[in-house]
Amino acid sequence: SGCFKVTSEIVKDSAEKDKTNEERLPGEAETRVQEEPNIRAQGMWDLGISAKAVKQLRLHLESFFVQSQGRPLAAVTIEDVIVEFVLEHTKSSQCRFIELVQYVNNSEVGPPTHFVRPMTWNSPFVTVLEKVQLALADAEQVEAYVWLDFLAVNHHITTQQHEVDDYAGLSEYDSKAKMGTTVEIPPPATVFKGLTLAALRGLGETLREQFGERWSTMTTEEVVQEFVVPRTEVRRCRLVDMPEYVAAEAVGRPSYFISHAWKGAFATLFNRVLEFLASASDETRVWVDVFAVNQHRDALHQQNRQDVMAFEDVVEHCVGTIVVVDIARMNPAMRAWCVYEWDATIWHHGIDGLQMLMSEEDRVEIVGSIDIEEAQCYHPADKTMILQRVREHHGDAATFNHMLKNNLLLTPLSYRADQQRHRQRSARTAWEWGAVEAWLDGPHRALCVLAGAGTGKSTICTMLMDHLAAERPRIVVAAHFLKYSDQRRLDPLLVVKSLAHQLASKSAAFRERLFALDIADVTALVDPESAFRDLLQAPLGYVQEPVLILLDALDEADPPQQYLPGFRGNVKACGNKTLQLLMRQLVRLGASVRFVITARPDAVCSQIEPLLGRVFADSITLLRPEALQSKAATERGGQGTGVMVYHTVAKECAVVGVSWGKDHADLRDVYSAYRRVFASALAQLSPEDSGGVLALLEVLLAAQEPLPESSLQRIGLDGALPLLPGWGCLFYVAEHHVYLLHKSLSDWLLQEGEVEGAVVRALEVARGHERLGDFLSRRRASPSAYCLKYLLFHLASSRLPDGARRQLDEALLDWSFLVGVAQSGNAGRAAQALGSIPQSEHSEVSYDMLRWLRLAMHELEGNPCLEHFAATAWKMAPLGSVPHRKAAEHTARHGWECVEVLGDWNGFCVNRGRIWAPTNSVLRGHSRIVIGVAFSPDGTQLATASHDKTARVWSLLSATMQGHSDKLTGVAFSPDGTQLATASDDRTARVWSLSSGECTTTMQGHSYKLQGVAFSPDGTQLATAGDDRTARVWRVSSGECTATMQVRSDIIWGVVFSPDGTHLATAGGDSTARVWRVSSGECAATMQGHSKMVTGVAFDPHGTQLATASLDMTARVWSVLSGECTATMQGHSGQLRGVAFSPDGTRLVTASEDRTAREWILSSSQYEGAIKGHSMHVTGVAFSPDGTQLATASEDETARVWSLSSGECAVTMEGHSGIVMGVVFSPDGTQLATASFDWTARVWSLSSGECM
Repeated sequence: SGCFKVTSEIVKDSAEKDKTNEERLPGEAETRVQEEPNIRAQGMWDLGISAKAVKQLRLHLESFFVQSQGRPLAAVTIEDVIVEFVLEHTKSSQCRFIELVQYVNNSEVGPPTHFVRPMTWNSPFVTVLEKVQLALADAEQVEAYVWLDFLAVNHHITTQQHEVDDYAGLSEYDSKAKMGTTVEIPPPATVFKGLTLAALRGLGETLREQFGERWSTMTTEEVVQEFVVPRTEVRRCRLVDMPEYVAAEAVGRPSYFISHAWKGAFATLFNRVLEFLASASDETRVWVDVFAVNQHRDALHQQNRQDVMAFEDVVEHCVGTIVVVDIARMNPAMRAWCVYEWDATIWHHGIDGLQMLMSEEDRVEIVGSIDIEEAQCYHPADKTMILQRVREHHGDAATFNHMLKNNLLLTPLSYRADQQRHRQRSARTAWEWGAVEAWLDGPHRALCVLAGAGTGKSTICTMLMDHLAAERPRIVVAAHFLKYSDQRRLDPLLVVKSLAHQLASKSAAFRERLFALDIADVTALVDPESAFRDLLQAPLGYVQEPVLILLDALDEADPPQQYLPGFRGNVKACGNKTLQLLMRQLVRLGASVRFVITARPDAVCSQIEPLLGRVFADSITLLRPEALQSKAATERGGQGTGVMVYHTVAKECAVVGVSWGKDHADLRDVYSAYRRVFASALAQLSPEDSGGVLALLEVLLAAQEPLPESSLQRIGLDGALPLLPGWGCLFYVAEHHVYLLHKSLSDWLLQEGEVEGAVVRALEVARGHERLGDFLSRRRASPSAYCLKYLLFHLASSRLPDGARRQLDEALLDWSFLVGVAQSGNAGRAAQALGSIPQSEHSEVSYDMLRWLRLAMHELEGNPCLEHFAATAWKMAPLGSVPHRKAAEHTARHGWECVEVLGDWNGFCVNRGRIWAPTNSVLRGHSRIVIGVAFSPDGTQLATASHDKTARVWSLLSATMQGHSDKLTGVAFSPDGTQLATASDDRTARVWSLSSGECTTTMQGHSYKLQGVAFSPDGTQLATAGDDRTARVWRVSSGECTATMQVRSDIIWGVVFSPDGTHLATAGGDSTARVWRVSSGECAATMQGHSKMVTGVAFDPHGTQLATASLDMTARVWSVLSGECTATMQGHSGQLRGVAFSPDGTRLVTASEDRTAREWILSSSQYEGAIKGHSMHVTGVAFSPDGTQLATASEDETARVWSLSSGECAVTMEGHSGIVMGVVFSPDGTQLATASFDWTARVWSLSSGECM
C-alpha cells in the first residue's frame, strides 16, 4: 500500500570523491546518469543495494538534512527523502535514483536477497534504515542486497520511460519477495490511536456541553479549530493522548477507519458511526482523524504530516472503513483524501471492506462525480502524493476512476478469497489444458465439468482463468462462483451485476456502454431480466473480442433439502435461480459468448447433463476433472486420489488417524476426518470455551452469507474463532469474512455431527437465527442490505422465543423498514419468512401482516413507498387489523384528526376475532384467462394454466397449553421469558416452552392440590405451595425436588422467591407468613399479626420487606430481618386475595373480594383510589414491569389491564370459561399470562387483548 520507501545510496570509496559529490549536492545541473546498460536495462526487481551503500546513504542524508537544513535525521520521513532529495536529484535525468552513478556504484547493485515492503510516506526514515542495516548484518549470504522501492522505482510523473512499468509492477511485490527475506518495518504510532466507542460517546457529551444547540450543525473543521486545537494547545499533542479527555486504556488499535469530509457536520459523523456500531462492544475502537492526528500544523508540522501520511497504514490495520456521507454539505467524491481512503480500503480489504453509510440517491451523485484528478485538496503536495499512490495501485488516474466507479455503481460480489485458496491448494498440481484448448478451437458453445463434491471443480475454474489470462489474453473472461452458504451468490441480480463488473474492468468497449447508462436507473434495478438486458446484453453487443463466462458449482444453487439423505419430497419448481438465469437470459447472448459450467452430476435432481444439452442444443463438451490434471501430478508428495477435500483436511489439520496419502477417498472418509478433527479440538476446550464455540457454530450455520469479522465482534463471538476445530482450514477468514471450507462440512454438522461427549451434539441452529435476529434488530434504523433481506427470516426461523417474537412484531410495525425491504426487492422474501411460522406461533401482528402481504404483494412491489403502503392497507386490510391501524397512524401524521370510527372497532377486534377475507393470496401474472389449477402433494405450491400460453408455479407460503387434568391455580413466566410455569389442582406443576407450547418438565410430589408457583430469579429453580402444608423447591431442568418446607397448622396459599433467590416466603392458612432459607429448607422468620388466613405474599425489590394480604381485609408490610410489622393497610370491605409491590418498591397494590383493587403509598399507608370494573371478586393482581399498568384477575372469568395514571381499564381479556385465578406480565410487558379453572393457561397480546 502506498509505497514509500527506504533509501540507499552509495558514495565513492574515497573520502575525496565523497567530498566532491557533496559539494555538488545542492541542485546541480551536472548530475550524471550511469549510461551502462547493465543498470538501465535491468528490471526494478533486480536492483538491490549492498549494506555498504545503505551505510553511505545514511551519512549522505545526514549531511543533506542536518548540515544543510539543520534538521535531525530522526525527524525526516520517507516523504521528505522522496520529495526533497530523490526527486530533486533525479529531476534533470527523470530516472530512477539507483541509476545515478555518483550515488550508487554498479558494484554495489545486485539481485536482492532482502525486500522491504513498500512503505507509506510518513514512516520515519531512520527506523527503516536501522531495520535494513540489522537485517543485512545478520544475513548469511556473502553478498546481501536489499530492494528499496524509492531507489528502484521511477517517481517522476512526466516521464514515460519507466513510470508505467514500475508502478504497475509494484503489485508483484508479494510474489517477488518470496525469493528473499522480508524486512519488516513497524507501523507508525498513529496506527494505534483508535478510541473506544465509550470514549467517543464521552467526547460527544463534552462537545454538547460546550457548544449547546450549535453542536448539531458544527462542521468537523469547526470542531477541530474550536475544540481540539484549544484543548491541546499547551501540550501540542493529539487529543487521544490527553487522559483527561480519553483514558489511556481506551486508546489502541482500531477496528474501523472513519472516512469523512471535514465540511460535513461532525454530529452526523458521530451519530451515524454509533448507529452503525450500535451492536458493537463499547470497547470497539474507531480511528477518527480529528482526535488521532496532531492538529497543530503550524507549530508541529512534522508530526502533523506524519500522522496524516499514515492514513493508509491505519486503513490496512483496520478490518474496514466506515464512510460517513453528508452530501448536503459536501460530496466526499470531490475530496481527494476521501477518495484516497476508499481506494486504500478496496486495495487492502476488497470492496466488502468499504461500509458506505449513504442512500441510493447519494450513491448516484457520488458515482457521477468520481474523478481523482479533479478532486480537491487543501495542499498541492497532498494531491501529488495521492495521485502518486493511485498510479502505484492502478497505473494511471483514468484506470483508478474506472475501477472506483465500476465498484460503487455495481457493488459486485468478491471472489478473491476463494481464488486465493484455490491457488494455494493447487500449487503442486500440474495442469494439462489441452482439452480446454481443443474446446476453445472447436464449435461447441459450452464446456461442462461434471464431478462429485470436493473433486476440485472450483479450483479448475480459478486456474483456468489464470491460464487464459496468460495464454489467451484476447478472451474477455468473467466468472461467478456459487456458494450454498452465501445467498448473495445465489441472487440472479447480483450474478448479473458481478459479471458486468468483470467485463467492464477488462473491456473498454463494454465499459464505455455501461458507463453511458443513467446511474439512477442502474442503482434502481431489481429485476434480473432488466438487469441482464441493460448491464450485459446491450453492452456486449459492442464487444469485438471473444467472451467466456464461467459458472462454477451450479449445484450449490439447488434447494438444499434436495440433498438431504432420503429426500423424497416435492421438488421446488425453478428452485435453482442461477440455472434459471442461464436458461432464460444468459443463453440469449451472442454466439461469441461461450460458457464453462461446473456442477455435481446429481444437480437438478440428477438432470443437469440432459438439461444443459437441451439448453445449448447439444453444443456441449463434457469433461471430468482428472482430464485436466497430469497423471504424474496425481502422485505428487504422496497425496492420494478421490475427493480432494479429504486430502486438504488430512494435510492442513494434521490429525492422528487421518492419512494424507489415502487413495480413492470418498465422502465417508471426509466425514470421518471431520469427526476426528472435532473430537481432538473439542477435548481440549474448557466448558466455557465449548459454549462459545457452540454458539459460534450455530450462528455460522444460520447465516445466509459469510459473516464479517466485525459482525461477529459486535455479537460477541469473535473470541471463539481461533477455538473452532480446524481453524485456518475447516473455518477460515478471508477479506475479513468467515468461511467454511466446503459444503460437506455444514452437511456433516447438520446431519451427522456426532462427536462423543462433544458440544456438536447440542447444535441448535434456531439459536443461531435468534442471535442474528437480535443483532440485526438493533440495526434496523439503519439497515444493511443483509438486514433488509434476512432480518425477518432469522426471527421467523428462531422458533420465536419471547424476545424474537417481540422483535419480529416491532420490525413489522416499522413501515419505514418494510418500505426498504420492498424497495430492495425483498417483499416476497418477507412474506415467505412469515409464512414459515406455524399458525399457532403467530402473534396478532405477524399473522395480520402476513395476510396483508399475501393479498397486497403485487401492489406493494409496484410502488414501494409509505403513502402507497397506507393506501393499500386502507383498501385491502379489514377494519381493526394491524395494517389498518398502521394506516390510521400514518394518516394522523399528516394533520388529520380521527373523530369517529364507524363500526364496533373494539368488539370487532376482541369478541369476534379478526375477520379476514377467505382469500389467502392473490396470484397475479397471467395475461389471459386462467383455466386450471392444481396443488402440489405437500400443499406448498400451486400450478396454474392459462390462455396466455403459459403455466406458472406459485409458492404459498396464542398458544394454549393443555396437559393438566384439573383446574390451574398459578402461572409464572421464567425470568428470560422463554418458559411458563403452571400449578394445578391435579397436584402437579408444569414447565412449558413458549416457543413450542410443549410441556418440558412435570413436578410431581405434592399430596394435595397446589396453590402457587414461582421461578427463582436465575430461572433454574421453581417453588410451589400446596394444600399438603408444604412448599417445595424444584430443579427446572430435571423436575427433581431439592427442598421441602413443612408447616404443621394449615395449608400454604402462596409462595415467592426473594430477589436474590436465597429465601422463600410463604402465605399460610394459619394467619402467618414465613420466610425460609432455600439452601436448607429452614424457617428464618415468622410474621404473626393477621387475624385470618394470609392469602398472598410479596418481597419488595430490595428483599428487605415482605408484604402480606389476608382474609382479615388488611395488608401488612414486615421487616424481613426482624419479622416485625412496619405498616398496616386498612380500607377494603372484602377479604384480600392478592398483594404486589411496585417495581420501585414505593407502592403496594391489593386485590379484594369487594370487586376492587387498591393502590397504596407505603410512606403513608394511604391508598390512592379504588380500581373498579370487575363484576365479581378480584383474585389476583400484578404490576407491569415499568410500573405504569396493573393487571387483575377475577371470578368474572376475565383479566383486565388498567392504566394507573387514569385508573381506567385499557384492555379486557375475555375467553376463559372459568374463574381466572392468576395473572402475570411477561418480562417485556407486551404479554399477559392467565391461569383459569377451565383447565387452561392463556397468553394474551396486550396490544389487542386477544389470546395468542
